Amino acid sequence: MNSKSLSTIISTLVTNGFHVINVDRFHGDNNVLNLYKIDKLGAQVRYSILFTSHESYTPVVESLVTISKELLSEPIVVCDSQITNKCRVLTYEKFFDSFGGLVNTGLVLIPNLPIILKELGHNKLPNGLEGEPEDLLEIYIKECLQFIFESPTRRYGKDRLFESLPDGVVIGKNRTIV
Repeated sequence: MNSKSLSTIISTLVTNGFHVINVDRFHGDNNVLNLYKIDKLGAQVRYSILFTSHESYTPVVESLVTISKELLSEPIVVCDSQITNKCRVLTYEKFFDSFGGLVNTGLVLIPNLPIILKELGHNKLPNGLEGEPEDLLEIYIKECLQFIFESPTRRYGKDRLFESLPDGVVIGKNRTIV
């Protein structure tokens, strides 16, 4: 796995709401990403995911299991062959099918989008919309940025409240924009 592949994997995970704790690099192209995601109830769900191109069982799988026990995380192997029955195994295609997703651009087709954005920007709720203007503005802006950059976008919103981090991330074609 080259650095471009690892970059694509990390971009995919970040835009899908995962927070990377660290990356453990092993001999060859074996990388274990330790990460977590906040579920709908606010709990932290941890994963340790081994990305490898090996076609058969290697000692790195044992390292993955050990790491996942230490971090209280779910161990997952991503490779193109079934190399273990000690944890769940996904092919790269299945991984990207599950996490890649489509870039939704339907929102930008609303004829009065500029008016809606202006009202939301002034913390006013436009007619026909329900919810908090601040949240809706972030959702609308996220969708617009996805369309403009033709790239997945992740809105953190209240997920990262009180952290000195950006409100969201756009994974651009050649760079990350925060």
